[in-house]
Amino acid sequence: MILRRILPVMVATLLSACSAQPPSMGRNLDRRDTPHFDERVRQRFPVGSDESQLEAELRSEQFSIAEIHDPANRYRMSAVHEVNSVACREDWTIRWIAEEGKITGIEGRIRDICL
Repeated sequence: MILRRILPVMVATLLSACSAQPPSMGRNLDRRDTPHFDERVRQRFPVGSDESQLEAELRSEQFSIAEIHDPANRYRMSAVHEVNSVACREDWTIRWIAEEGKITGIEGRIRDICL
């Protein structure tokens, strides 16, 4: 009886975990294809682009944005979009630095974490 109540909830949870999609800049890329993701990020937001436009687009695509507090890191901002599946998680990360609201450096990376 309890199994009949729990099973549908578990199935729905697992299916929702598998339904997340990569960000639009990552569509049709393999999760191990960091060089092409990096290229797409740099084409979409080249050096000199407006930082506020970058942040607005990233928020609209469900990226979590945070400051990087590591003085050894050249980038000062990071945005991560997580795609979860049953056994793995993909982190689609964009890191950048800006001066006076203009991007002066940017990169994209994909990290695949599996249990």
